[in-house]
Amino acid sequence: MVFMSDGFDQRIPMLPKVLEYSLFTPESLNDRECEEGETYQHVCTKLELEPLPNGYGALHALRGKRRVTLLTADVEYVRKWMGATTEERVELETTHTVEFVERDSWPDTW
Repeated sequence: MVFMSDGFDQRIPMLPKVLEYSLFTPESLNDRECEEGETYQHVCTKLELEPLPNGYGALHALRGKRRVTLLTADVEYVRKWMGATTEERVELETTHTVEFVERDSWPDTW
């Protein structure tokens, strides 16, 4: 089951409509710097995330009409999700316990 964290230790089982996905890892961001010369450390600081050795997986979604980014330390879950069919994604969501932290907007506006 996928859980969202509201920042107050509340676990809410739900996943909004995911449209895109990406990885925020030291390798993916430090190999090619972000538009403003930001590295993995800068992105973590901006998003108030602890830099982790393996980074974060991100699902870019819509919650109603609002853009949100769901970040998880379970990078392998997002890697599996990226290459999965719709049926496989449903199975992943029901058979894996994954916690996401939600941030407003998508990376292009951070």
